[in-house]
Amino acid sequence: NTALVLLLYLVVRHRAASGAITALGGGALLGALVFIRPNLVSLLPLVMIRNAGRGRIAAAMAAAGAGGLVLAYVVASLVATGRPLFWPQNGPYNLLAGNNPYAMASLQQDYNAESSLAGAMRWCGRAGTAREASPPVLLACARRFVVEEPMQAVSVTAYKFFNLMLRPNLRLADSFGEQVLQWGMIILPAAWWGVTLIAWWSTGRVVDPLALNFVMLFALPFVLTNADPRFRLPLDAIYATSLMQLAARPLPWRDGQLPV
Repeated sequence: NTALVLLLYLVVRHRAASGAITALGGGALLGALVFIRPNLVSLLPLVMIRNAGRGRIAAAMAAAGAGGLVLAYVVASLVATGRPLFWPQNGPYNLLAGNNPYAMASLQQDYNAESSLAGAMRWCGRAGTAREASPPVLLACARRFVVEEPMQAVSVTAYKFFNLMLRPNLRLADSFGEQVLQWGMIILPAAWWGVTLIAWWSTGRVVDPLALNFVMLFALPFVLTNADPRFRLPLDAIYATSLMQLAARPLPWRDGQLPV
């Protein structure tokens, strides 16, 4: 997962302007990632935009990217499940997990909102467990929470962003040394976000727009559904790569020349 995310990021960042092979490879990488985590289809707009060209070139690049994505997904699906287009059905389950009146408490205590589902089903007036409920029922309950409690929904969403991006996973720390390690793992994201926000505050521009777009599109499905600090791990490679690229430039924001 981490290796595929980094490879996709590098392909998107350093794609040839009119390279159909590069577009095919980027699509294939995204197809493999989408099979592992279907919500990462959120990266598709960035991949397609970066591979865009003009006229016939644009059509060829789009076709190559789409072809690579479909081919990789179908092959992975056949190998893993024996079905050419397997698609998991747990999206509504995850959506309700992160959008109910008990989600905040579960996130704070368990670093994940799944444990809130029992209370969410009772609050919604539904019998049985969330795993037994149909997708339309789960979607209706999540929609009811957002409509009836919009401010609470916004606060839970903001906390999910923090939980995913910058929270040390102390749930996995059973000793002082492990706590130090978990806090140490926050250094990369904290440094990257610090550089990004300071540059934006100083110049009004984003110091690394591509990395920011990649990170935000990666995070979007988790923040809208259910977030867990362990999902952040693939982004550490992006943070490290972006920081190294920025460090290789002599403080580009001083003269207003920011990388794109």
